[in-house]
Amino acid sequence: MSSSINKSALLMKWLSLGAALLMGVSNSYSQTISIDNEAGSAFKTPKRVVISQFGVEFYTQYFVRGQSGKNVATQLTKLVGVSQPAMQSLVDNVYGEAVTKLKEAGFEVLDYAVLATDPEYQSLMKDVGKTSPYVVRDSVMTEGEHLSQVMAPAGMSAFYASGGSSGGKITGNRANMSDRIDSQNYKTGQRESEIAKRLDATLLKFNFLANYGSAKASENGFLGAFTQSAARVAIEAGAVLVPFETQIQFVNAEGPRIFGNIKRSGQSGAFYLDKPMQGDKTFELADVTTSESKSGDAISNAITGLFGGGGGRKNQALDVKADDKVYVAAFSKLLSTANEALIKSLK
Repeated sequence: MSSSINKSALLMKWLSLGAALLMGVSNSYSQTISIDNEAGSAFKTPKRVVISQFGVEFYTQYFVRGQSGKNVATQLTKLVGVSQPAMQSLVDNVYGEAVTKLKEAGFEVLDYAVLATDPEYQSLMKDVGKTSPYVVRDSVMTEGEHLSQVMAPAGMSAFYASGGSSGGKITGNRANMSDRIDSQNYKTGQRESEIAKRLDATLLKFNFLANYGSAKASENGFLGAFTQSAARVAIEAGAVLVPFETQIQFVNAEGPRIFGNIKRSGQSGAFYLDKPMQGDKTFELADVTTSESKSGDAISNAITGLFGGGGGRKNQALDVKADDKVYVAAFSKLLSTANEALIKSLK
């Protein structure tokens, strides 16, 4: 009996270690902040600003596919237990905080009502604005998709915002082509520039991409194909702000830029997180994989990771569980810290 228990404990320890190595993260998260910019010098610390867009995009489903040679492992996770009213309250609070922090930083912040009555801005909202919450669908090959929703403060439209090609292959091809074109449209930036001139204010666009965990997957390569090593996928649950998509974009009277160090071509410039910002691991994971999917698995860690080998396919489904109180507490800290860091970068 003792020998059996020791072997079981050793196996679970090995699986946990493998998942941790795969994830490339430690057991405790830290609020690390690393901010970069594209044409940040174009901001020129204007006297007046107005928030023209503000949104927090929350992932509610995430699909990961790992491959090594012919071996495939997939993992579908879903956020459960968090209500839209809780998310809305979180967004409203972060928006109010952004206005306060801008004023504390010395900016004159025009009331949104001034912008909302501008005829050109009203026209823009009809063309590119979305009803909040706006659901974003990101296809992963032909096998699965990420689901998220952009939520704007009460009374404002939601906007899809992209970090452009600087976001890499995971975040660089998000949403549909129409949304990506709209978010980077040079002509849209020109229209916003005219609004900036008329109001004598720089337009600020706050966007935060919030995920409920950090996911990793093995990639198909020469070594994997040659050795037929196991395919791997893993997730570590916890509040995360995604880099490149967590940002302040701006358009001033000088208009958008299309040449030089600009990958967000519809903007005058941007400040953004260039590394993930991670919070406490306060969310729970529950394996909800069907018995049919499990039957062919040789080895699996039901909580954090999955390893597919032997020329087969391993599928796993997980629920990421958090109630409103836990979820809001986790992201309030992250969003507040990111808010402050991005606004400080404007100066």
